Amino acid sequence: MTIRKEISDSELSLLIKRGDVNAYEMLFIRYYERAYKFIAIIAGSRQVAEDLAQDVFLRIWLGREKLDEKKSLKNLIFVMSRNAALNYVNAKSSSGLSLESLSDESHPETKGTDERAMYHDMSATLMGAISSLPQKRQQVFRMSRIDQMSNEQIAQQMGISVRTVEKHIELALKEIRKTTN
Repeated sequence: MTIRKEISDSELSLLIKRGDVNAYEMLFIRYYERAYKFIAIIAGSRQVAEDLAQDVFLRIWLGREKLDEKKSLKNLIFVMSRNAALNYVNAKSSSGLSLESLSDESHPETKGTDERAMYHDMSATLMGAISSLPQKRQQVFRMSRIDQMSNEQIAQQMGISVRTVEKHIELALKEIRKTTN
């Protein structure tokens, strides 16, 4: 079956749900790069972003029977990408989520108009979620992710235990995930 280039996401979703490999390939072509760039922003690693983005699309294919053509594929991919990236960051609490780069207009990952708009929407959502955290949790999270300080350095500077720092980061990530849902 040949798929028209102007096919809507809802039609694409229905075809994928029916097992159409060509429709799935079109979905991949349409959204992979955006998902990859978004994950790279959060995860801070292009290799990790590539792996996670591929996993997102694999999970879509494996769960294709559950796709709802009335729901946005773009939103589904965005939510799955965000969750994959935040899960990675949570699992690798020592890895740096470079929030500093989220405010950089010249970020290399945001060259196209669509990507730039998506990037700004995502960064605004993420920054809003961070600013809604309790003050101490926000401070710990920013020291960890923006200032790239170790948990030990944060604990020493704030006069709290390393375990308290870890708990603040864990709770911050949970709250950010919940806020950005």
